[in-house]
Amino acid sequence: MKLDIFSEIQKRDCDAHGGFARLLAESIEQAKLADELGYSCWWEVEHHCTPDFSYSSCPELVLAAIGHATKRLRLGHAGILVPFKINHPLRAAERVAVLDHLTNGRVEAGLAKSGGKEWETFEITESEASEDLVEATRLFPRAWTEESLSWQSKRWHVEGRNVLPKPVQTPHPPLWHTCSSPSSFTRAGELGVGVLGPRCSHRSTRSRTW
Repeated sequence: MKLDIFSEIQKRDCDAHGGFARLLAESIEQAKLADELGYSCWWEVEHHCTPDFSYSSCPELVLAAIGHATKRLRLGHAGILVPFKINHPLRAAERVAVLDHLTNGRVEAGLAKSGGKEWETFEITESEASEDLVEATRLFPRAWTEESLSWQSKRWHVEGRNVLPKPVQTPHPPLWHTCSSPSSFTRAGELGVGVLGPRCSHRSTRSRTW
């Protein structure tokens, strides 16, 4: 059995209890302990403008710090908010690949369409978020493996780009979707990625629960 840790970098009244720097330091110490105790993966969320609920607005930087402080713990970037207005998928793919190099191939890439607070903040509709999730899921593996990437969609197009670096893991880091509804489980299965969710009652070749 593999046991993981799921982190929101969360603390009620953060400013009154040591501030953000202390919260980050505590999170890194918790990850170091998880590494020593044999936990499999540290999953880090991405949220914006959600005080007290989550202070994880730049998870890729925190995961890089955790990767430097640990030896074998895998690092779950889950979920990267993939609406184009928040993270262009090509830039997100580059960040994951760099993180994979910094951690010697320990990255797991979870994708999420985000939710109400982020949709309001970045002016995104639910339909746009769903479309961008599907497009990003299809784009990531191609960006990570093709020497000359060409892409055509209604949102974005490019011809003959070599996205560098390529990840350490071959063919690429494992891809996941954060899921909370039957339709989201179905979508992950249709796209051939793993499932991350509070309950995994649907069959999946790869599933993690928290």
